[in-house]
Amino acid sequence: MVKASHQQATYDMLVAAKAVLGELGVTPGDLFLAGWSQGGFVTLALLERLETLGIPVRAAATASAPLDMFGALNGFLNFPRKIDASWIGTLFILSSFSFENYYGMPGLAHAVLRDEAYDVARRLYERQPLTAAEVPTDLHALVRPEYFNPEFFTASAFGRLCLQTEVFRTVTKTPVRTYYGGVDEVITPGFGQMAMTYQKAMGNDLVEAVPTGETSHRGTFATAVPQWKAWFDAPGP
Repeated sequence: MVKASHQQATYDMLVAAKAVLGELGVTPGDLFLAGWSQGGFVTLALLERLETLGIPVRAAATASAPLDMFGALNGFLNFPRKIDASWIGTLFILSSFSFENYYGMPGLAHAVLRDEAYDVARRLYERQPLTAAEVPTDLHALVRPEYFNPEFFTASAFGRLCLQTEVFRTVTKTPVRTYYGGVDEVITPGFGQMAMTYQKAMGNDLVEAVPTGETSHRGTFATAVPQWKAWFDAPGP
């Protein structure tokens, strides 16, 4: 969830793809963006970058996208749901270590994760051998207790980085649809509607939140993809 890294990698890939198409004598048509889960975050991060550069995008779509990391992690810490996925803890592991490495903040992951969970977490991040049973599924066994205090989390180094990790506080110039499921074990319906609510608060109607029914995290993706295709294939304005 390191936003700038996602933006640079996807932009570089777009530039490279256009160069290859040029060598092949292929003229690209309209550009569409789409992604699921973290890919949805990356989709809107790339869209933000392209709009800043004045590169037109015909339309963008997401499914089950975590648009705001600070809000998502606070939800897991302070407002857990019975349907929350058992692997939610890996989000804290991977993000804390990634932020430590990408932002050059030694000790950040150790400040977030409990001493007794740190070694397993580090091994997971480094893709060393371990079993799923070794990874704590109870956030209270993984995350230091002070992070369950919203004021502490907000003021912490990790919390401040999470506050910057969002992809909806822009003035969107591109038609966007964010698809969300009613029983998604990772992304709440509120997150599915977040970008639309923010844009409409400014009077911008280019973002539409689309419910996919009582679908899980993966079910939302499976339901959304054919709807993406139909929307992308429809005649433009």
